[in-house]
Parts: sequence; structure tokens; C-alpha cells
Amino acid sequence: MSFWSGISPFAGIIGLAVAVALYRMVKSQPEGNEKMREIAESIRSGAMAFLKREYRILAIFEVVVFVLLAWKLGTATAVAFLFGALCSMGAGLFGMFAATQANVRTSEAARTGGEESALLVAFNGGAVMGLSVASLGLLGVGVLFAIYGDPANAKVINGFAMGASSIALFARVGGGIYTKAADVGLMLLSDGGGAAKADVQATLMMLPLALAVIGLLASLAGVFSMRVLKGIGAQAALRYSTFVAAGLFLLVAFMVVAASPVTTKVWTAVLIGTIGGIAIG
Repeated sequence: MSFWSGISPFAGIIGLAVAVALYRMVKSQPEGNEKMREIAESIRSGAMAFLKREYRILAIFEVVVFVLLAWKLGTATAVAFLFGALCSMGAGLFGMFAATQANVRTSEAARTGGEESALLVAFNGGAVMGLSVASLGLLGVGVLFAIYGDPANAKVINGFAMGASSIALFARVGGGIYTKAADVGLMLLSDGGGAAKADVQATLMMLPLALAVIGLLASLAGVFSMRVLKGIGAQAALRYSTFVAAGLFLLVAFMVVAASPVTTKVWTAVLIGTIGGIAIG
């Protein structure tokens, strides 16, 4: 399992690199006529003004919570909280850039190339946000796990999840920027007397990272499958790209869980959660 914790930051970097590549792909598409460009620029200006105002207020909140956490839980947890908040804010900013660049280009692609072209531009624009959230979450937790991965100090990592989620919460309430940060909860055991074996305890700590890495890589496969599926219609293409990602994730996740010292009932929980996510989608 240490393999997965070791590669998690690098998987996050790969995900970010793909997000940047998709953003550049979207940017390379034509914006349409002068009137379309004018409207798009107004939308971008308004969106950025909103985001700047929201982040200015959130910065005050984050500083206050940072001070309180440093006072009550220690500087390390407070720094992890701030790191998580910055990652979440970065994902929201990058996602907003992509969305406000993709909207007019989707319209132009629909006008000149039809449904297939428009679907690909819109999908790539949305994938930037999704990949940014997952990749920054995985990168942040991976780095913190490398520093605070032992059971005695791992609780520090919870500060990262709290910081990332706090930004996501306010972003959803304030403006519908659906930056669901990676809520990483370590399955940490407080055995009080060594009730759990060391290898099982280490596995329980690293398994969430392993599943996050697998999920990100499976998501990349789902993103790229859209280039093959785009011709079957927008609704069907989105549905089957989800199935591709979910199927790969569940297959590899089962192999990882089965090879670990934990019960395969853990995979059953993962399966149920995945089915629930697909059903909601």
C-alpha cells in the first residue's frame, strides 16, 4: 500500500497537467463573431468580479479560523487547513476561467460543427474543474501524508480536508460554483492499546489515497473516452463515459482491496457509493 501513498502527489500532478491541456484545447477553439465575443467578455468580467469579491470575504474567514486552529489544535493543523483552502480556491478560479472560456466556444462549435463538436468543447471545459478539484486534493493530501503519515500525527491531515471543504461550502452557497473538494477522511484507528495490527492500521490509513489515485486515473480514461463516444449523442456519450470511468475504478479497486489485509467488505462499500454517485448523475 505504500506504493499508492508514494505516487499520489505525482498522480495529482498528472491530473493537473491534463486539466491544463484541456483548458488550452478549449482556448484554441474559435469564439465566434464580434457580438458573441462581446457577450462572452461581459460574462467573464462579471464572473471574475464575483469571484474576486467572494474570495476577499472568504480570506477573512480563513484567517480567523487559521488563528483559532493554531491556538487550539496546533500550527501544523492550521497550516494544513490553509493549504486545503488555497487548493480549493485555486480549483474554483481555474474552473471559472475554463467555464467562461468554454461557453461561447461551445455556442460557436454548435453553430458551425453541430452537436458532436459542441459536446466535446463543453465536456472539456467542465472536465477542467473536475480534474482540478480531484488533482489538487490528491496532491495536497499526498504531500501532507508524506510528512504526517504516521498514526501519531496523521490527524493533522484532517485540517486540509476542513480547509478545502470550507471554501467549497461557501462557493456553492454564494454562487453555485460546484467545487466539491476532495473530502479526505482517513480511516484512522485510535486503538487505545494496540487492538489493531500495525499492518492493518497502515493499510486503513493508506487505502483512501490508493482509491483516490485509482479514481483519478479512471476519470482520465473516462474523459478521453469522450473522443470515441461523441458520435452516439450527447446524453448517451455522457452516460457511457461515466460507465467507463466507474467500471475501471471498481475493477482496479477490487484488486487493490483484495490484495490488502482488510476485508473485501470495504470494496462493497465502495461499490455501493459508486452506484449511488452514478444514480445521482
